[in-house]
Amino acid sequence: MDAAGRDRSRCSAVPSQCRAGNGPAGDHSRVSNSSGSSMPRLTAPPRARRLVLIAGVLPALAFGLAACDSGPPDTDGNQPPTAVAEASPTDTTTDAEVTFDASGSSDPDDDAGSLTYDWEFGDGDGGSGETTNHAFDAAGEYTAELSVSDGESSETDEVTVSIMAPKPDSVAITYRPLDTDGTVLEGAEVTDGAVTGTGEFKGSVAYSTDTRKVTAERDGYEDGSSTYTPERSQTVEITLAEKTAEVTVTAEALETETRLSSSLALSADGETIAEGESPLTTEASINVDELTVSAAEHKEDKEVYADTSDTFVLEDSPVTLGQRRVPHCVNGLDNDGDGLVGVWTDEDGNDIPTKGDDGDPGCTSELDDGERHQIFARQYFGATDTVSVSSAEGERDVLITDREDVQPLPATIRKAVGNVYVSTTNQIDAEKGGQGFAFKVKTGPEDNMVESNLTEIVRDDNSVDGWRTSVLLGVKPEWFDVGLYFQFIGVHQCRADPDLTCDGSGDDEVVFATDEKSERFVSFAYESDKDSKSEAGTLSAKFRESDNVSVRNTGYVRPPGER
Repeated sequence: MDAAGRDRSRCSAVPSQCRAGNGPAGDHSRVSNSSGSSMPRLTAPPRARRLVLIAGVLPALAFGLAACDSGPPDTDGNQPPTAVAEASPTDTTTDAEVTFDASGSSDPDDDAGSLTYDWEFGDGDGGSGETTNHAFDAAGEYTAELSVSDGESSETDEVTVSIMAPKPDSVAITYRPLDTDGTVLEGAEVTDGAVTGTGEFKGSVAYSTDTRKVTAERDGYEDGSSTYTPERSQTVEITLAEKTAEVTVTAEALETETRLSSSLALSADGETIAEGESPLTTEASINVDELTVSAAEHKEDKEVYADTSDTFVLEDSPVTLGQRRVPHCVNGLDNDGDGLVGVWTDEDGNDIPTKGDDGDPGCTSELDDGERHQIFARQYFGATDTVSVSSAEGERDVLITDREDVQPLPATIRKAVGNVYVSTTNQIDAEKGGQGFAFKVKTGPEDNMVESNLTEIVRDDNSVDGWRTSVLLGVKPEWFDVGLYFQFIGVHQCRADPDLTCDGSGDDEVVFATDEKSERFVSFAYESDKDSKSEAGTLSAKFRESDNVSVRNTGYVRPPGER
């Protein structure tokens, strides 16, 4: 019997519980006790019986009505089911099926056998059944929804699955060996197991979740390596550091070999790699073809040393860079900028500087008595053919300036203060070597060159590629005592230097002039009582004042516009 039936029985029983005996009023009957003996039943009068009946029935009615007045019988009484959605596996690929399982679902009314199951897989497809299988076409994360119904009510649950692309048999790898600047090293040899190649290239390896190691090597570089996991196509970079070697550069005075504390800069391939005070020690790549060291103008112990530079290869280290001392006083001019133009001795033998409180140990000329100086300068242009010298037979010297083509120098050159400044343009090739030269200076009267002298040699400079202006050092005023006419003859260094021999190759040509470019310059300073501008030759007026003359790097007079 269900609960409603029990309630109905209870309610119908109430009247019977409330009924009294059916005998006439005042009727006496007997009742039996537990021992089986009978006892007389006393029957009360009718009024008394009614009172007893009311007193006995009221509690029973209260109990019965409490049960009957709770409402109409509940014939529905249904509870919703519980939905439990599960999936296996929850992480897989597009080529595999996923099993969706609702077997963990239940119904509190014990109607599990009549439950229905509906699925929405999150990709637009659906299914039904306590268990069902489904494969996804595209990679991604999907949320599947389960709906469980008992026919009257339903509940839902969700489960999420992650779908990946299928694992490939192999993956493509791009290998990039790099230097520390991120530039691809084309000559580097790369090894990745059975995969090998040079420079940047593409290869393939088997798909795996294990880590692989790639190595790379190249001459002049430390070996490099890198690791990666071949789960996908990717670029693998391997960095190789250049091997280096120690290089040391020391600056010293060219004439005395005294060590200097000059400021130095070391460069390779046009980039500065180190700067500091001499001696300078640093690490340089062993792969550079050439290093260049530069020294700034330096003052030390009242001396000034000219700025200079030189090139060398790493194997030459340690290297000494010679700096030429700048004369304190040249041609009666303050050359080192200290305000002093020389030291003279008075009649008592006392050294008297012209300015300042300290003596200037610089040079003075016997012809220099401190008077104002005149500057003579003349430029020579013009050539119709290429003029050059080389080590080849028949090309080791060449006439550059002929006495018949130029005006004679003024007689004031014979009392020039200091040396004569001579410069020439010339063209060299940085890829070649041995491109040095000197000038043979022939002097004499108009009809004959009676004296011949050789200047110092202008050495090759691999930092120059093209035209340059070079100063011919060592031209003395006394060379012109025999006459004021002159010739300049270019002489290749293999002939000018007794320690060299001419190999005859001719691959060391120095060009002095072409039909487009040719220039030489002659200048000197002298004292004159005359205020004649004619002696200034072709020099413009702004160069006639001594203050505008600079000889910092050569020790010879030249106008400031001249390189």
